[in-house]
Amino acid sequence: MDRSEFWRIVDSSASPEVHETVTEIEEKLGALSGDEIKSFHDRLSEVLFDLDRRDLNGAGYSFSGAYEADGQGSDDFLFARCTVVVSGSKVYNEVLRDPSTFATAWDWCGQDVLNVIEEAYEEVTGDVWEHNSPIDYETGSNTAAW
Repeated sequence: MDRSEFWRIVDSSASPEVHETVTEIEEKLGALSGDEIKSFHDRLSEVLFDLDRRDLNGAGYSFSGAYEADGQGSDDFLFARCTVVVSGSKVYNEVLRDPSTFATAWDWCGQDVLNVIEEAYEEVTGDVWEHNSPIDYETGSNTAAW
């Protein structure tokens, strides 16, 4: 799966509610093969890696909703990056162009996209998810940007 197909799935799943967007992504993944779901995960890892930058981490983001966090932990930064991605290619590209746009309140439910990929794979294949992307998206992995 190339990036254009990845973004087609994400952008066509857009909803005003992040949770609904993630649910729609999961439904679309359920129509793919196991290999395509792994490839979707790899593209997600790439775009999360691209957002793993010191300037974004220091932009002063926060979370909306019930999640209580100070927006400074590595998981918090990952959750915010997930929400940027599930918000679509337009938001993603804007954040890459202008890091100040990352300084907003992100819906922490965006991190659920990490779980629905595994769930969709297991539902489609009947196998346990054991795929590791060749790109690490954890906070601080993009060492050139830190």
